[in-house]
Amino acid sequence: MEIEFLVKELGKGQSEPYKVPSFGIKAAGLRYTDLLIKTAVAINVKNFKINVPIPQAYLLQKIIINKLRKNKKQKDYLGIENLLENIKTSSLEYQKLRDLYTTLTKKQKNIITNFLKDNLIELL
Repeated sequence: MEIEFLVKELGKGQSEPYKVPSFGIKAAGLRYTDLLIKTAVAINVKNFKINVPIPQAYLLQKIIINKLRKNKKQKDYLGIENLLENIKTSSLEYQKLRDLYTTLTKKQKNIITNFLKDNLIELL
């Protein structure tokens, strides 16, 4: 299991992770986080409330930013493929994916459509 702490990156941003000394962690700056933020659910872990995006939002966000992730494109592709397989095993979770997709902007839908065509993946 891998846990990433993310912060919304604005402006120029920075290449190094953001240090959060009070928690002893580093958080990676990430653009295009609106989808992750608006679909986050709160979970409690050892008396800490942590906001975690639903898997469907994580999947769609990974597809949307894929072209921007030069060094991690292939790793992300494998994650996308694996997560989509898991989501498709449950009709309820798959319906959540379809419902979330309908809330996206036309530009986001176009990016997703092109990614799916280029990689021969069927999403919906």
